[in-house]
Amino acid sequence: MEIRISTTSTRPLSSSDCCDNKATEFRAEQLSPPLATQVHHALKQTIHQGVPRLKVRRYISMYEAEPSHNEVLLSLAKWWMGLDFKRKLPLARDRLVEVYFWTLGVHFEPELVLVRRMTTKVIAVTSVLDDIYDIYGTHEELELFTQAIQRRDIECINELPEYMQVFYKALIDIYVEIEDVLACTGRSYCLYYAMEAFEQSREHADSAVQCYMKQYGVTEREAENDLRKQGDDAWKDMNEQCLRPTTIAMPLLMGILNLTRVMDVLSKDGGDHYTNPHITLKDYIKSVLMVPVQ
Repeated sequence: MEIRISTTSTRPLSSSDCCDNKATEFRAEQLSPPLATQVHHALKQTIHQGVPRLKVRRYISMYEAEPSHNEVLLSLAKWWMGLDFKRKLPLARDRLVEVYFWTLGVHFEPELVLVRRMTTKVIAVTSVLDDIYDIYGTHEELELFTQAIQRRDIECINELPEYMQVFYKALIDIYVEIEDVLACTGRSYCLYYAMEAFEQSREHADSAVQCYMKQYGVTEREAENDLRKQGDDAWKDMNEQCLRPTTIAMPLLMGILNLTRVMDVLSKDGGDHYTNPHITLKDYIKSVLMVPVQ
């Protein structure tokens, strides 16, 4: 069931409006508790007039009461809201749900719930890290920031600007969480490789098209066409490698293949659908995470 409540009218309420509201409130009483709560609040304060941070906090509680809620997504939403990046780093991309969709496309199996949770956290903070390098930091600040990341020591936090301290604390917490998870599974040796991969993502680089243009002295269109052909050839290589029998375990290959599939969706038609999810990505997310199968 979908309920739509208009919140755009600004004319004075008439007696008929009051009757309509009372009738709507009566019908809301007949709804299931989580939905009834949402309707009652929408009648009391329109969505457009509400404070965004309060709306998010309230909706998390409402979503938690939904019998069909996604436990992993709910826990991640609470974690993300607790970081408060949206207020403290307002120019950074707020893409938690998009990142979860990304991770779900790679590791959808029920037994990989921990992998999805940790991968989502890593990608989400990496996205903010990228925006710090691209948008926020001066050259001097970023040099200090890079050194602090390499040292992975919470004592470095006081050497950083205040806006970087917020992110650095979150980053160290993820380091510790990953370390604890790996220790519990007897895989502490993997931490070094995980951290190295994360640190490499901090270094800003031109886009693939820009790098290709500089290296080969071609136009943007030529670079795009050549890179598209390389992508097509790479798909052929992956298809060949995934044919059984193979010398590499299929679960490992499937993770790589699924990641490539997600990246193909996120960059379809030359777009950046992660940065601009309103174009097509939001519809994919709704179909997978929100709209029930009839």
